[in-house]
Amino acid sequence: MTLAASSTQQHTAWMRGAAMYGKFFSSTFTGSMYGAGPVVFAVWGFVIANCVDSTVELNPKMLAPMLGATENEVVSAVQYLCDPDPQSRNPSEEGRRLLKTGQFSYQVVTHSHYRAMRNEEFVERFKREANFER
Repeated sequence: MTLAASSTQQHTAWMRGAAMYGKFFSSTFTGSMYGAGPVVFAVWGFVIANCVDSTVELNPKMLAPMLGATENEVVSAVQYLCDPDPQSRNPSEEGRRLLKTGQFSYQVVTHSHYRAMRNEEFVERFKREANFER
C-alpha cells in the first residue's frame, strides 16, 4: 500500500467516524509512561484519537506544529513509543506501544485489546440504561 493510499484510507475511515475519538485511560498517566514528558503524551493522544484498525500514520513534520513541539521532539517521542518497555503492564511485543510498518505507518500494539474493552463497556452501559427505562 502506498503512503497516498494509506492516507486516503485513513481519511475515508475518519469520515465514516472510525477515527474520531479514542479513550484515554487514567492508568496511562500512572504506569510505565509516568514521567515520559508532554510530547510523548501528546503523540500518544494523537495515536489514540487517530488509530484505524490498529494502524496510525505519524508524520513528525506534520505533527510537530500541530502539537506545539519540534520535529526532533516528535521523532524522539515516536521512538520512545516504539522502544521495548520492560515495565509496561502489557508484555506484548516486549512492552512496545507502536511497531513501525512503513515510512509513516505504525501498528498500535494494544489497539484491539482496548477497543474490545470500549465495546464491552458500551454493551454494559446499554444494558443498564435499557433496564433503567423498564
